[in-house]
Amino acid sequence: MKLETFKKMIEHLKKDSFESQKLYELHIHPEIKDELNFVVSILIEEYFGEEATDVLYWWLYEEGDKKIYNKDKTVFRDLEKIEDLYEYICILSENKSKNSTTH
Repeated sequence: MKLETFKKMIEHLKKDSFESQKLYELHIHPEIKDELNFVVSILIEEYFGEEATDVLYWWLYEEGDKKIYNKDKTVFRDLEKIEDLYEYICILSENKSKNSTTH
């Protein structure tokens, strides 16, 4: 996936999350939205792999800084910028591809 496509995907996932939160605050729970989100999750995981998808969803939905720390509390990856997230997701996806070809 190209960086620009990744950025658009992130932008739309954030927008959808914001809109979904507003609907839930109004006690509106459209089932079709849940079903579409489920399908999108499956596609993202198929494309990027489980580990990269976990990182992506952490980055999108968790509060706080966007850094991954080592056990000794030093920064392993600084993912504050979307470009850095993209690079890391690509690395994880490449590892997924390598591992899937060995099975």
